[in-house]
Amino acid sequence: RQEEARISESLRRSEQLLEESQHIAQVGSFSRNLATEQVAWSAEQFRLFGYEPGEVDVTLELVRSHVHPEDVDAWLAGIEALVECGAPYDEEYRIIRTDGEIRTVHSLARVEVGSDGQPIRMFGAMQDVTERRRAEDALFCGLEFEEPEALDSKIPGALREEFNRRQHPRIPITGKRGVLVERSVGNQHLRACLVDISQGGMQLQLD
Repeated sequence: RQEEARISESLRRSEQLLEESQHIAQVGSFSRNLATEQVAWSAEQFRLFGYEPGEVDVTLELVRSHVHPEDVDAWLAGIEALVECGAPYDEEYRIIRTDGEIRTVHSLARVEVGSDGQPIRMFGAMQDVTERRRAEDALFCGLEFEEPEALDSKIPGALREEFNRRQHPRIPITGKRGVLVERSVGNQHLRACLVDISQGGMQLQLD
């Protein structure tokens, strides 16, 4: 019994440390059972959306209601490509908190597959990157009018890709799928699946 108590206390401390670390870093975690559609959030994930931990029952529709209207299509397309095809999910989008504040989040996710190769669970992490985005906005302000050769001394190399991305409009839902298709070279199964989605062969269902 002493050994069981020791293990239980160790697990409790590990969970507490994880929760404290997520709170400090503003990183939440989530999972979604693809068979039952049950969604689970960590305590910090609730806080990112403006809720107290456990305050609401989380559903995919609830999450969708918090995604900025201009970002919903891209958000859905990313989830659809991940669940149906296993495409990498690494997205930034805006959410609207319960108090009406708009925040920018960066989300990473993957799927777990069963013995039959079919996806059974989606899980991932989300971080609030609003302040970082605001700092980048301030840095990039006005630089779009600079000559390309002058940018080398004004934009750190690590931020050059982000600056270039902002030079183009947000990729529409069909364009996003097209980008995923192009990145799938070398993985014929993924490519075929994404092409099917692009042609309207699959739709993400929200009950």
